[in-house]
Amino acid sequence: SFTQDTGMAKFVRWLTEDMKAEKIALIWVNNAFGKGGHDMFVQFLKERGKTPAVDISTEVQQADFTPELTKVRASGATHVFMYSHEEESARFMIQLRKMGLQVEPVGETTMCTQTTITPGGAAVNGARCHVGLVASAPQPAMVDFGRRFQEKYGRVPDHNAYKGWIGVHMMKAAVQRVGAWDQAKVRACLHNNLFTTVEEPGLLMDLWVNEKGSVDRESFIVEVKDQKPTVLKTVPMLGRGYKERSCK
Repeated sequence: SFTQDTGMAKFVRWLTEDMKAEKIALIWVNNAFGKGGHDMFVQFLKERGKTPAVDISTEVQQADFTPELTKVRASGATHVFMYSHEEESARFMIQLRKMGLQVEPVGETTMCTQTTITPGGAAVNGARCHVGLVASAPQPAMVDFGRRFQEKYGRVPDHNAYKGWIGVHMMKAAVQRVGAWDQAKVRACLHNNLFTTVEEPGLLMDLWVNEKGSVDRESFIVEVKDQKPTVLKTVPMLGRGYKERSCK
């Protein structure tokens, strides 16, 4: 899974360069998840000479977002970035549509995942998000995984299904590269290293793991259409020139 520094760097780059967003309202959930994302977003926005049009925290399981949406409307924001959990994101989108705000909703994975779309319904249509993993990704390996998952479980896999699958195959690739189950060597192998689908097809996409264990790989921009996330663009890795390293 992307850490917030990698995910937010890619998200802000897309939002400012592709979307040309100038006035962005930031709504975030006031817990460790929300604060981490908030701080990274504000930092990367500041590096581009921008600040949020309005910056508002919300509570976990909050039901009414009328005060926050009223402030968004008053700010004159052209885009609103809602960074919260799936349940709250669905409620937020329903209320945004009911109030008729003329603002473009953007987000990260939790805004456009199926577990937000299902309770949010048609209200989530039109939201655009940067996501690390999505069932509608055009990569053949991703398509095949999604098909097999649906055949077995009868539902579309969300990002957590992909993360679980990829995590197991990252471990498998590292153990095979070390050549034995040596925990210290496997742990070291999973830092500052490139793993490819040529070596381990179960990874689904090539990925780099840095010295902190943060992952860099391709990701996607999606728009929710007909209550399904549709891929608009594949976002390349943040870095370049990554190389495989032997672990023996």
